[in-house]
Amino acid sequence: MNRRESAYVKSLVVVALAAVLTTAAFPQPWLTLVFPAVGVLFAAGGAAAASRLDAARRGRAFLPRAAAALLVPFWVFGAAVITAMLAAGWSWSAEEGTAPLTWDTAWLWLLPFADPPVSSDGFGLVGAVWFIRVYLWLLVLTPPLLWLSRRWPLRTMTVPLGAMALVTVGIVNPLGATADIVLGLSAYTTCWLLGFAHRDGRLPHVPVSTALVLGVGCAAAGIAVALWQEPLYGSYRLELNPAATMLFSLGGVLLLLRLDPWMRWMERVRGIHPVLSLFHSRSLTAFLWVNVVITLTPAAIAATPLAPYHTATTSGEVLEYTATWVLLLTVLVVLGWSEDLGAGRRPRLLPRRRHRVAAGPAAVAVRPDVTPDVAPGVVTAPVVQVTRSAAA
Repeated sequence: MNRRESAYVKSLVVVALAAVLTTAAFPQPWLTLVFPAVGVLFAAGGAAAASRLDAARRGRAFLPRAAAALLVPFWVFGAAVITAMLAAGWSWSAEEGTAPLTWDTAWLWLLPFADPPVSSDGFGLVGAVWFIRVYLWLLVLTPPLLWLSRRWPLRTMTVPLGAMALVTVGIVNPLGATADIVLGLSAYTTCWLLGFAHRDGRLPHVPVSTALVLGVGCAAAGIAVALWQEPLYGSYRLELNPAATMLFSLGGVLLLLRLDPWMRWMERVRGIHPVLSLFHSRSLTAFLWVNVVITLTPAAIAATPLAPYHTATTSGEVLEYTATWVLLLTVLVVLGWSEDLGAGRRPRLLPRRRHRVAAGPAAVAVRPDVTPDVAPGVVTAPVVQVTRSAAA
């Protein structure tokens, strides 16, 4: 994700990852209505993609680098879970949504433009693969999307909204893998576009009253749709209902990103940056491995002296939740280097502390090949014009 983001946006990513782990560890439907976790991750991804594309200047140079940053951690994850599924014996059942590993589908573990095949035993380990699928499609679409959003932001935003409306009312009825792709893109492209706007400094120009009305209205509409269609989906869990997910994520992310200019005091908080950098620069690894970590936690506790305290009580649940966090942090340290490798950085067990460079002409001259990030709220008209020319 964007390594030049503010401390506030990095903290949103940390909260989003905590929300993802918590909702996976405690599968209560109401927890999904508390925070737009996945929407925040896609917004941060959109901001990072816009930054990379501006730095690359050309979509042809952008896509291989951006795809590598996404796919290398995914390949490390895939190698581990495929080995585990093969070792357990690759059983599958079409009724369960699992499939055999064949030459016709194995390539999806390299380029997941659709969901790759999984076994029945490994189905619970790969819950995050859909995120990679949507993210990869959004990376491919970033060059035209960024060009369009900088010229016609509102009209571009209506495209995913309209696509979701057409599918929801039944005018368009995609099936199978096509439905997964269309619904996933429709649900989260709006957050990706908000990430573009945040990176360009366009969101602070939205009046606070407008952001508040639209944000609260969309989020409330998403919750209402989830509750209204509970009989249809069997639960009001947000991720089961694409239309509710889109509305709640759009409203929540708009509100959260609009607060950024007022949260700059976080930059001066001592000791916060190393913690935020650990999770922010390892966010993809954390998201991918959450389900695996949750699955392994009971066995890990059973192999320690804490096993007698792992009971079906509140204290036992707190112990398991704490152990899950410990295991996740271990995974970030042990496997987080894959994100460094994918991003073209020197692999490290812990992310390197980046020292702030003083603003000014000299700072720009140090890296003439990289378009500098400008803090939201201070973007001037000439800067926007230069960005548009470069994109064209």
